Amino acid sequence: MEPGHNTAAIIPVRGRRELLGEAMESVLGQSLCPAELLVIMDDYDESEALELKARYRSIENCQLHFVRGEGTGPGSARNLGATLARSSWLAFLDSDDIWQKERLERLFAYLKKRPQLSVCHNEESWLRSKKGLTVPESLRPSTGRFLRASLSNCMISPSSLLIRRTVFLASGGFDPAYPVCEDFEFFLRLLKTRVAGLVPEKLTIKRSGNWPQLSASHNLDCYRLRALLTYLKDPEAPWQAEARRAALGRWKIVQQIERRYGGIDLTEFSREMEKIVLELNQKRFPATLQ
Repeated sequence: MEPGHNTAAIIPVRGRRELLGEAMESVLGQSLCPAELLVIMDDYDESEALELKARYRSIENCQLHFVRGEGTGPGSARNLGATLARSSWLAFLDSDDIWQKERLERLFAYLKKRPQLSVCHNEESWLRSKKGLTVPESLRPSTGRFLRASLSNCMISPSSLLIRRTVFLASGGFDPAYPVCEDFEFFLRLLKTRVAGLVPEKLTIKRSGNWPQLSASHNLDCYRLRALLTYLKDPEAPWQAEARRAALGRWKIVQQIERRYGGIDLTEFSREMEKIVLELNQKRFPATLQ
């Protein structure tokens, strides 16, 4: 069996039907087509699902499935797709992103030379309203176990990830308690124990525009901060000092957002942040605090 035919592509979606069609076509048009394409619809409608299935028929050995989601966000939708998939590898794609035609072929060629890897990803192109953007250096993808950098930024995009299904399921998948920033939290957990290979080619196109996007929410940094505090509860987690400093930076941003927009319960974080500030100060001024 060709490796691509042992892969399940999973697209979580709510709305965005025109964008969904383009995302699906980029999967079904792969030079190495996956065995399965699962579209997990948080706003599932039976008649619409039948219409879409008729429009985008399964091709070659790729089975097409439209599945009713739980309505709790992209993380839960990806988890459901991973549970239902029967393939050995999982490749996620957000409904507003697309893959270059040779993406899966390039990634499996890379993995064939590195059979020890169970996780890899690729570089991306960014488009906003169809205009190209420069990816900031701090967000450029890396190879290896780049956990330290991931404490500050999400260094892997779900749309660029390829992961063994067994590894994904063993990790617990995306935390359903995170309606946003679920990728940030997931990769903090994953990179504590796994190395990720990088294919240095722009094989994913990440798009933004005038459609609704979860990343436009004001409370993103609340969830990033929550993920960092959860990370710090593991005494064996590496880069503890760096994680505390990252949490302090997020805490300052959360406070600024609350002052500007309101609606954030700061008490959720205040006690833990007081401990972190004290610990950082003790390391910085050990003599004066004795």
